[in-house]
Order: sequence, then C-alpha cells, then structure tokens
Amino acid sequence: MNYEQKANNIIKTSIKSAIFIDEKARDIFEDSSELSGENEETISVDLYKKFKEAGISLAIHKYKFEDEKNDTLKNYLLEDRDLVLLDWNLDGSSGQEYSLQLLSDIVKRPHIHFCTIYTSEKGSDIDTVFRNIISYFSNETKENYDSIRESLELEKEIIVIKSSLDDINLNRDAVDIKSKLTEFFKTNKDDILKIKSITGKSDIKQAIITASIALDSTIKSDIAYSSPISSSFVNKTLIIDNTIITILNKQENEPNVLIENISNNIISNKSSFTQLLGLEMQSIFSQSSAFIDENLLNFSKEALIYHRENYKREGIEQFFPEFIKEIMVEKAKLNIRDKELSLLENAFLDSLNEKIRPEDDELLSMNTFYNSSKLHSDNKLNFGDVFKDVDSEDYFICITALCDCLRPEKIDNTFFFAKGKPIKKDVALQLGDTAFLSYLSNKTVVSWTDVTSIEENLHKFSPVYIKPLSFTVANTQFESNGNLSFSSIDYNVSSNLQTKNVTYITTIKANYTQRIANHAFSYPIRIGVDYVKAKPVKKTGKSLWAELKAKKINEKYTKALDEFISIEKELINSGELKPEDYVFEHPEEQDEPVVVEKKSLDDKSAGIGS
Repeated sequence: MNYEQKANNIIKTSIKSAIFIDEKARDIFEDSSELSGENEETISVDLYKKFKEAGISLAIHKYKFEDEKNDTLKNYLLEDRDLVLLDWNLDGSSGQEYSLQLLSDIVKRPHIHFCTIYTSEKGSDIDTVFRNIISYFSNETKENYDSIRESLELEKEIIVIKSSLDDINLNRDAVDIKSKLTEFFKTNKDDILKIKSITGKSDIKQAIITASIALDSTIKSDIAYSSPISSSFVNKTLIIDNTIITILNKQENEPNVLIENISNNIISNKSSFTQLLGLEMQSIFSQSSAFIDENLLNFSKEALIYHRENYKREGIEQFFPEFIKEIMVEKAKLNIRDKELSLLENAFLDSLNEKIRPEDDELLSMNTFYNSSKLHSDNKLNFGDVFKDVDSEDYFICITALCDCLRPEKIDNTFFFAKGKPIKKDVALQLGDTAFLSYLSNKTVVSWTDVTSIEENLHKFSPVYIKPLSFTVANTQFESNGNLSFSSIDYNVSSNLQTKNVTYITTIKANYTQRIANHAFSYPIRIGVDYVKAKPVKKTGKSLWAELKAKKINEKYTKALDEFISIEKELINSGELKPEDYVFEHPEEQDEPVVVEKKSLDDKSAGIGS
C-alpha cells in the first residue's frame, strides 16, 4: 500500500461525524413543498447518502443569521464533529464574515480535525477566499491594520511593490520562500526596512505579511486570532491550531469524491505525514483504549468513596480525581501497546527514505515535541514545570517528587529546582541525548548542567553536575499571566530573604524530568579528592609555531602571524628563547622553510575560524 492509499484510509477512519452548514441546505425533515430548487438542496441529499455509504454520520443545518448568537445551537452543531463542511457565503452572495466568525469557533475546538470551506466560488474567487482566511487569522486586529495601512499608503515605493508583498504573503510556507526573500531584500532593501519600521516587526517575512494584509481589502478581525501554523496557496489548505482547513468548489467536488479530494489536498501539504500520524494514533486510541474492564466492574461506588476517605482524612481529597485519571490513562496505554501504526511500518518508511537532511528548525521542533508541552489549564506548580526568571536569563525546572507537588504542606512548601541557561541550538543538536538538555521551543534549548573545566579540550574529562536548589513557594498556584514567586535565604547578602519572580514557560515530560532529577539528587553524595594540578606548559618558538601551523592560523589570519613574530623578538631580546627554538630569526636553520601567504586584514574572509 502506497502513501496516498494509507493516507486515504487514515482520513476516512478519522472522520466519523460530520456536519454540512449552508444557508440554502435542505434540512432532513424539510417537506419537498418547502424547497426552492437551490443546488445546495440537491447537494444536501447527495452528501447524506454518500457519507452514509462511507460509514460517516452527517448532520445538515440550514444556517440563519441569528444562529451566530445562539451558543447552545453552536455547541450542538460543532461538538463531537470530526469534519465541518462550511459554506462561504452564508447570506446569499455575501455573508463571508459570518463564515469567518463560525470558522473561528471551529478552530477553537481541539477535537475538530477537518474543516472544508465548501463554496460555489471558482478560479480567482477561490484565491480570494484563501486571502480572506489568512487575513482574518493573522494574530493582528483590524484596528492595528488600519493604522499600518495609513502609514504604508504614504510610501509610494511600497505601493509599487505590493504585488511582490502579496506573493510572499500567499506563499509564505513555500519551499523556495527563503531564496525568494533573500533576492527580494537585495533589490528592495530600503523599502523593506521602512516596512519593518512601520509594522513594528523585526522579522522580514512577518513584516512583509503584515504589510500585504494591511494594504489588502480583505476582511480583518476585531480579535487577534492565531495565524496559520502552515499553509499552501497552491493546494488551498491551511492549518490553524489543530484544524486542517481546505477550500473546495461544490461543482468540482461532488459528494461521491469529496472525502477523497479532501484527503488528496491534505497529502500534498508538507507536514501531512505527521498530521496523519497523529490522526492514526487518535483513531487507534478511540477504538482500543477501553477504560472499563471486569476489575472496574467488580467494585462499587462505595469502595471508591471509601478510598477517597483516605485522602479526605489527610485533607487532600482534591487530588483523588487526579489519581483515578492517571490510573485510567495507564490502563488505556496498556490496551494499545500491541497496536501498530501503519505509517511506521519498517518497509514503508524505507520506501520513503530519500536520504535528505532536514533543516535544523525541523529537528528542534521534533525534539520539542518529544520533550515538552505547554499546559494551558493546569496552573499549579508540578513536577517538570519550567520557569524563567523575569530579571535574568536563568531557567528553573521543578524536580520535586510528584506526590510532594500534590501535597506541598508535607514538605512545608519547600520545593527543589535545577537551574539552567540557554545554549546554542546547533550545539544542542550535536549533543543529542548525551547531555542534560530541555527543548522549550524550537528557539530555546536549556542546559541544566554545571561543568567545571580548565581548558576547552579537557571538557570531556570534567565532572558534570546538576545542583539542586531549594526554594519556598508559598502559593503554588500560577497567576493568570503564569507568574509565580520563589523565596530563599541568601546568607551572602544583608537582607537574607530573597525573592525571585518567575514566569511559567512549559512542562517537560516525566521521563525527561526524572532523568534530570536523578542526576541532581546525586549531587549531595559527591566525594571530593585531591590531586596535584600542574599549570599548562607555556609553548614558545617551534613548538608554538607547530601548533599554529596545525590549526592553519598562519593561513587564515595575518594579525596572528605578526603578533607571533613580535613576541618571538621580545623573547629573544630578553634571553628567554634559545637559538634552536628560533622560527623567523634564522629561517635557514629550520628543517623546512616557513612559507606564509599574507592576507589583507581588510579581506572579509579573514578571521580565525572562518
């Protein structure tokens, strides 16, 4: 089975419940005498039949203007749906803003994986639908765009290049976008710098996207909704939050081929493989992760309440639900342990392997997915939570045992943390799993180790420590902005009690955190020993010159060579250098002549390490 076939199977399996929303749709129980002969009425019936044949439950809703304000109705329409087919013009030939408002409700719901804008538009009008969606979902407000537009319209040179700005905006995630941006910057440097200044965006691509949308006559939102994670203008697909959005014409995508065409559009997206992997895993989980078995059925609610009383006597009954949830999740994990993901079959993956080295950003994103997850609902200090000091570049990870985090009164609200600092991303990728690192995002990697070394080349022989730090956290509940306060006693300052204000960043997954914690708690049992430590031998003359030649510094950096000659003369004059160690004073006495090709210091390529 090839990739397309596997993808189609996964998507069909993932879609169990769908809804078609159109102001001209035919309600299931609408009498034929009430029909107006609209094409959408026929489409409604055909969709219902074809989806039923495919094993998909389809609801059909005839949209009315007042529906937008009916939250109860919207919950009914959108809850437990896997696919939403949404008409673009929800008010005759207009109503696009109603569609965008409803789309904003759809993407807020993490369980809705697919939304198809099912429209009568064709050709360039389909392009307009795409432009409106990326304008409405752009992390900016209409008010801000209006202000930016006023400033941009005063710059005639920027108006001249608007079509180029639009091209970059629409194809922002294209394979060639980096080279396109580089060439565009070379020929329009001054204009781009103006755009960055007017939009307030430091990133060139983001500044251009903002300028393009501001100058476009598309619909903007009063609320700053999230921008697409990725998009394809060619295939008319976008991913916003957890929802994959496709745009399809009603006439060209009849009900009998609709699911297949949605699938084909998704497959063509560059991130389709990982999307499908997540969908397949979710399908397996929903089909195989039964929480009920005979053991659960063998005890009553009285037994469960009796166990809860143990928690209640200790005053921690609020943690009983967490315990039960954890037990049930572990039960579900055991149930799916023997299930196989078709996308991860060895032979299939071998067939896809093109020996391509991914970009560092992709590898960083993958490690972040493996390593951490930012929690939006659990706002209480817990094992693995990472915080950043608001006054420095220091990061802190909670390594206090989970049971103590749940019952802070047992430890007098005294928590253990490890302190870390960011390291270079390329270094982190080279270290892989050999170091104690945490990937907080694809932009930030933190090292938790404290390495003492006398020379860079001796680093691998030095001990690696993670020092556990103790802080009192009186209130373990985050503030609404994620802020928290740590307190500690510092005997080196006059005011002993010191307070750190920190902000929640993300949560490291349990296994990764436990690895850090295990190493940190070995710190108190380290043993000191004494050895004679020798100072490094100062290299002079031929020995130093041999080292310089080995590093090819003489070929790279003229200034280093000049400094060497000057130092040699000083050593000769002071009598510290023996004649047999001369390098430049008596070149005829050397075993091999010293040939140096001097380069100008003005040469941009000159420099150690270049």
